[in-house]
Amino acid sequence: MGNAGLHDQRLALEWVKEYISLFGGNPNRVTVMGESAGGGSIVHQLAAYGGNDNRGQGDLPFQQAIIQSPGWYTQSVEQQKSSLRDFLELLNVTSVEEARQLPSDQLITANAYQIATTSIYGTFTYGPVVDNSFITDLPSRLLLDPNFKWKNVRVMTSHATNEGLTFTPPVGVNSSAFQSIIQTYVPGLAPETVDRIAQDWYPPVYNASSSETLGYSSPLERTSTLMSDAFFQCKNLYLDTVFDTSYASVFSVPPGLHAQDVAFNFYDHSQPDAELGIFNESLALTMQDYLLTFVKQGFPSSTEINTTDWEQYAKDGS
Repeated sequence: MGNAGLHDQRLALEWVKEYISLFGGNPNRVTVMGESAGGGSIVHQLAAYGGNDNRGQGDLPFQQAIIQSPGWYTQSVEQQKSSLRDFLELLNVTSVEEARQLPSDQLITANAYQIATTSIYGTFTYGPVVDNSFITDLPSRLLLDPNFKWKNVRVMTSHATNEGLTFTPPVGVNSSAFQSIIQTYVPGLAPETVDRIAQDWYPPVYNASSSETLGYSSPLERTSTLMSDAFFQCKNLYLDTVFDTSYASVFSVPPGLHAQDVAFNFYDHSQPDAELGIFNESLALTMQDYLLTFVKQGFPSSTEINTTDWEQYAKDGS
């Protein structure tokens, strides 16, 4: 079934809403948190059923969301059909119904092989799709629609400074590959659009000053910046634009890679050797303060020394 994982999430969220009071919780104060695919899942939950829950089951099962580096790869219908054909071929069957009769270990093996050999670097083969049922259109269109119902959800958003590097294909070191990378990740773009992206938005200019003005000074950094903008930062931008109350941030601890902030979010002082890369305990405690106070009171604040008052994201983009 299309978007089976999103349906599972929805069932779990609705269970929490219905029964959280039995655990001392408030069903009207539920906060969800997700990073990367988890953040992308939250965006799809907000966009579910056209962004207004037209099943008639009332409000969203949550009222606040912490969305960090939300990521997913939008697949065309043909890409989805191709993945299905390849999966069935690996199993030596001709239909989903036949596949369901096979042992789980065969399905898991075929699944793992297909992900490991995906032709599009960093996309993981599977992901949310527009199924005209749970997800009726691209989340960006649904959330930006004037009739989007959940604008009152309070959100915290974030992304890292060097988010795209992890998902940049190795061929990105070559400036000549830039246009083909665009066409691979966003198939169907008109040639003039590809040219505009490559020449006007991300021109092949590599010098000492371009790092400040353009955000890159080498072909690899250029490709990484494109990946970061297209698959992470633009999502944060429309989230911050959509919601009435939004708190936006950028994780800039070097090297600022995707998911590097997770170690700060869940820092445990009893396990000091668990961190990776550059780490700052004071910053981790401040971040945790911000997150927890947002959950409890609806806005982030911190009692740590020398912290900054976190202002709401302004509609002028500041």
